[in-house]
Amino acid sequence: MPAPALPSPAPPRRPPLGARPPARLAPLALALAPLMALTSCRAPAPASPKACPSQAEVLEAAALAFERAYIRPEGAALAATSLRRAAADGRYGRLCAQGEAFAKALTADLRHTTGDGHVMLEYVAGASRPGDDRGWIDAWLQRGPSVGWGVAEARVLEGGVGYVKLTSFYPLEFAARPLGEALRAVAGAGALVLDLRGNGGGDDEAANAVTAALLDDDRRLLLRYQDRARVTREVRAEHVLPGPRFGASRPLAVLLDRRSFSAAEAVAYVLQAEGRARVVGEPTGGGAHLTTKERDLPQGFRLGVPDEMPIHPRTGANWEGKGVSPDLPAPAADALDVALRWARS
Repeated sequence: MPAPALPSPAPPRRPPLGARPPARLAPLALALAPLMALTSCRAPAPASPKACPSQAEVLEAAALAFERAYIRPEGAALAATSLRRAAADGRYGRLCAQGEAFAKALTADLRHTTGDGHVMLEYVAGASRPGDDRGWIDAWLQRGPSVGWGVAEARVLEGGVGYVKLTSFYPLEFAARPLGEALRAVAGAGALVLDLRGNGGGDDEAANAVTAALLDDDRRLLLRYQDRARVTREVRAEHVLPGPRFGASRPLAVLLDRRSFSAAEAVAYVLQAEGRARVVGEPTGGGAHLTTKERDLPQGFRLGVPDEMPIHPRTGANWEGKGVSPDLPAPAADALDVALRWARS
């Protein structure tokens, strides 16, 4: 398993709280977009002369995990080399007894090395329930009811243009009803603006459900997901949300900004590639990879290594590292006005 502003640092089937395992929530990271975009550009931590044997064990285990699973083989080699070099030169020795600080520093450096905002190392040794979902995911889920499970606003604006603001993609078992109600609220609109500015992502299943509701053909192939060796699954535009779908016949604009990430980018990318929507605003963060299985490392650490990526059947590509480019570029603050002028015309 991914949206709202989660603690620093960005998901297999369903975990205890009903959320899809950490991996599939397009690392739920999805709400970690702003943070991911920043930390992926951070320069590597300076070397420290102080050796730390426990860190060396963690770094070697992480290197092996990248070599075995990371979705991009060339990135796996770079990460593994960097990790082993860090162990040899004691790069993080000053953080030897500081598990959380070490995890944060190594996460930033790995994102810098791979350019992948979904990479994440966590220190879970002090967790109250080892083996359960990570604390920040629990906190994210607990906030869900207070933020409408990611549905911030749904109404018809002047001129008959529907407006739906989604701040995050919560697991579909929680978000299906609010999402269906949002579409019902704008069912009579002549056009629709879907606002995904600041949406850091979340559950890929919920994102695909929203995409399907804005199309008409249940059989249409939206995305293929694959690991390094094979296609693992295919997602079609099957309508699974309660209530009517908005469909494909009315004008649709999708608003994005630089904080839009992961599952939010998936919605915009697919609708744009299908010729269904005009994308308005700013280029996005560029996080397409997913982590389907987190790996437990020695010394109480857990590593998220992205091991799956979506491919659009028409473009043969995705938005990793590139982001989604707007059809109508505009500063984030002006994107709604630009979209409304377009929709009303």
